[in-house]
Amino acid sequence: MRHTFVIYRLVQFSKMPFIFRWVLFLFLPVVVLLQPMQTHAQTPTKTDSVPADTTRKGTSSDRILKGLQEYSKRKSLPARAVSKLFNFNRKKPTESGIDPELINYQFSQHDYKIVRRIDIQTLDPFGYSLTDTASVPDNFLEKSGNYLHIKTHRGRVRNKLLFRKGKQLEPQAILESERLLRQTDHILDARIRVNEKTTTADSVDIIVTTRDVFSIGGSFGYNASKTMSVIGLRDVNFLGLGHQIRNKIWLGIDDLPQSWQYQGSYLIENIYRSYISAQFNYLNDYRNDQRGFTFNRYFYTPTTKYAGGLTVNWFKNRTFTRDSTQDLRFNAKDLWLARSFKLKTYNLGYDNPGRLIVGTRISNINFTKTPTEGGYLNTTLYLASIGYSYRKYYKDKYLFGFGRTEDIPAGNLMTLTMGYEYATSRIRQYIGIRNDFGKYNLNFGYLYASGEFGTFYQEGKRAQGVINTNILYFTKLYNLNGWLLRNFVWNRMTYGLNRDPGEVLRVNNYEGLRGFSSGTLVGQNRFTLNLESNLFTPISFVGFRLAGVVFADFAWLSRTDDVSPFKDKPYQAFGVGIRFRNEYMGFNTIQLLLAYYPRIPEGDSFNNIKFYENSRRFYDFQDFYYSQPTISPYQ
Repeated sequence: MRHTFVIYRLVQFSKMPFIFRWVLFLFLPVVVLLQPMQTHAQTPTKTDSVPADTTRKGTSSDRILKGLQEYSKRKSLPARAVSKLFNFNRKKPTESGIDPELINYQFSQHDYKIVRRIDIQTLDPFGYSLTDTASVPDNFLEKSGNYLHIKTHRGRVRNKLLFRKGKQLEPQAILESERLLRQTDHILDARIRVNEKTTTADSVDIIVTTRDVFSIGGSFGYNASKTMSVIGLRDVNFLGLGHQIRNKIWLGIDDLPQSWQYQGSYLIENIYRSYISAQFNYLNDYRNDQRGFTFNRYFYTPTTKYAGGLTVNWFKNRTFTRDSTQDLRFNAKDLWLARSFKLKTYNLGYDNPGRLIVGTRISNINFTKTPTEGGYLNTTLYLASIGYSYRKYYKDKYLFGFGRTEDIPAGNLMTLTMGYEYATSRIRQYIGIRNDFGKYNLNFGYLYASGEFGTFYQEGKRAQGVINTNILYFTKLYNLNGWLLRNFVWNRMTYGLNRDPGEVLRVNNYEGLRGFSSGTLVGQNRFTLNLESNLFTPISFVGFRLAGVVFADFAWLSRTDDVSPFKDKPYQAFGVGIRFRNEYMGFNTIQLLLAYYPRIPEGDSFNNIKFYENSRRFYDFQDFYYSQPTISPYQ
């Protein structure tokens, strides 16, 4: 019946007169553009306790929608088509920014009961709701999108759950499982609840409901001047199995001997409840040939005991010398293992949330073919670390998403790392220390701060040292009569200590000034400050929600590591733009930005004004789980 309905709608539309189809497509963007988002912060819904506001006048968009709705009730053919394709019924308003909810002992009364039954329901991406069971697809676009979508298999959802049928329900297992489902790329949101009607003193029935995103996406670009095209295809939920396939191919490259390029990856997440993920990568262009695989298991919950990983990559790079073209071939292997230990608690009835973690790592780079010019060293690095991790999570909305529930990490992470590096012509020691801190409060917002120091020692002298600091703050969500405002402040500092002459820092794009690109501006000490305001509008266009962006970036850079970066004037970027995303689809947020750069390095051809598009978000959370022993990055 579902297939027949979609085909029937397509046939109906194709038989419409040409003039009517033209009018219908003319109305389509207007109707959807004026449809406000179904999110209003902290709006009471109990009509018996809150009197209606009779003094507030409807907005112009409300009046237009009402007029269009009245038009759809007519008996003419265009009016009937509008009434069939669009739904004008306002759904109940939901909270735009929920109070940050600490993942606590919400289900503690059910701890250690036997899980008698697990009911799993997976919903298509369009038209359904986790909170409103009466919500169903009600127009042609939603039904067509769901028709093309393959729902996540129940076994895939069951794979993520930390509780099992016939086993005892451990503390926090329900809320941690819900968080893990929400953080899955192909799941928009998840709700797990206990069926209180059937629960008994010693057993429970659990209901799991998830809502998918539309997982298939693609891109296409064409450069007419170079007659080059690029095609991208991806699926983050292949056949409903949760596998992720990403492919990108370049065709018609005239300025290189090889006229095509390819880059692809295949990811299998959480292999049979082990929380081990496997990823395979392949890159082939004229200058590079790279292939490899990775197996990883992280501390996916605070109570996870073991983590580890193995990565192997093979590289073949074409290098260009003054007289010839030569190949550089090498392989890189990386193996790490870590163990988490539960700490003693002095609060009876509650576990200590902190964990003591120890880990080891071996990393090896082996060159099998090198050019005649260049000093390439076979290197083996041994690292060991000890750390303390304490993490918890809050829930909120409108941080990086457009209304979906987002988990905000808070807590502490402290690590001490030591090791040795054995190279072809040198042996040196390494020591590093890091401390991360994060706090979230409803009225204050979110504050994250980290500081780290790392350096090698060779013959008692410090070499390739670095000091990194990172501070990220975002304010609480302000509700301006349905328009939602949140501000971000991000500060980063990288200070080099006896770095090698070829190691340099830049301020290009995500390294400092967004959209900026310079090949001549380099240094060894850097200080950046990024300011941004996001205004989430009540505008929705074909499921895409819109936000306005205003930003100001500042970057200080010193040429040598013994000079303060503040000796020179900062490089700056000022810009505005729009950001839009369809939360029901699997691709990233799209940004269209216009930036102005008052200061350009001498001799650089970069323009002062740039209009560009990108899909990578500028900020991100740093979780407080221990991953693996690492060297402090200088980048």
